[in-house]
Amino acid sequence: MAKATATAPNSLIQAVIVKKCDRAGHRPDSNKQCANGTCQHTCEPAQVETCPHKWTVRYSVNSRQREKPFAAFTDAETFQLNLSADKKAQGTLFVDPEAGNRPFLPECIKFINGLAKAKPASKATYKGNFGNRAVTKLLEGVSVIQAARMHDDFNTLLNVTLAHYHDDYRGNIKRIITGTLDEMVRQGVIPRHTVSIELGARVITAEQYEKENRPLT
Repeated sequence: MAKATATAPNSLIQAVIVKKCDRAGHRPDSNKQCANGTCQHTCEPAQVETCPHKWTVRYSVNSRQREKPFAAFTDAETFQLNLSADKKAQGTLFVDPEAGNRPFLPECIKFINGLAKAKPASKATYKGNFGNRAVTKLLEGVSVIQAARMHDDFNTLLNVTLAHYHDDYRGNIKRIITGTLDEMVRQGVIPRHTVSIELGARVITAEQYEKENRPLT
């Protein structure tokens, strides 16, 4: 049993809600798993509506198939309708809602590695600055879509937690964060981000100032 979205001209996405357990899709003559008994087709069509197996929204984005499971049909239907609405609103700019779940930190390293004009020594400096424990701790387990909403967190990181670091050091971290998010938008991983970072004045203690400005002897 499959429940499909309405089709539309030039649509980029079409979604159907299915239950993989439905024996209506059992094809022992053409499917190896069906033939050897390892397929998921365990429920007769009349049982599917009430069986405990999950509903699956099966959809394609630019000819690539995606799937997302839901325990409740209503949740699957909501997701299906949201896909359709996003398609109509964004047209060719439709963004796969699953893409933004990828970890943000590795994307930052990819961004550094992809800086065409940066020399190896510069890239090593960027990675060293970005490897600051405060940065990696903040981004641990953070997805791209989560990072796209962390405006306050990033400003606190650079203007409070790391306020005592030199402007160049903090500027490198800023460039990597915002540059990676801009790249994720360009690639269509997320539709947009809300992060804007303004570096405040460096804040150091009198002891730090004295140490850094001590005359050479």
